[in-house]
Amino acid sequence: MIEHFSKWLSAWLIHNGGDPAQEKVYAYGIECLANELISDFLLLFCGFLMNKTIYIVIWCMSFTAVRLFLGGYHASTHARCILTGTAAGICSLSINPIWPTLYPWGFLVITVFALAIAFFHAPIIHKNHPVSNEKRKKAKEKAIAAIILDNFTAIIVYPYHHEISSSIMTGLLTALLMAVLAIVICKFKNQAECITVHKNL
Repeated sequence: MIEHFSKWLSAWLIHNGGDPAQEKVYAYGIECLANELISDFLLLFCGFLMNKTIYIVIWCMSFTAVRLFLGGYHASTHARCILTGTAAGICSLSINPIWPTLYPWGFLVITVFALAIAFFHAPIIHKNHPVSNEKRKKAKEKAIAAIILDNFTAIIVYPYHHEISSSIMTGLLTALLMAVLAIVICKFKNQAECITVHKNL
């Protein structure tokens, strides 16, 4: 349904003055935006029902800041993408109580591991969305910066509000797990795609 809507809207944009050569770009952008809006709405709705809206918002910000540049697992359909993102956000709330037992060394261990993944693998690129060498280098640098920022913020905030700090770290951990999952799938399930992803890094 999202794909049909994106094609219809991109055709409407072209009909109303858009560049015909950019039709696929318009459609892809609309698909991504629709995915994000639906996922975010579901997450906020669930957060509201659980009286945890602020923690869902903080998780989203932390997760997105790293995921955007680190890359990672992509679901094969829009429905799976929406369900995966929503489930990850909701499940993150169950992990938050663990973080106080890990402060501060657990925070640092997770961050060092995330930095290693970013340094050696970022950005983890989907085979259908190639990235130029210049953008790839910038994405790696931004992924590293986002990871450091998440960790620094979580450590600074922790003495004042454990749950906010925990939500930041859970966002970082979720982005890291998505990245590791993509690497594992790439290596053991689809060697051809793995080569496509890593040969230009």
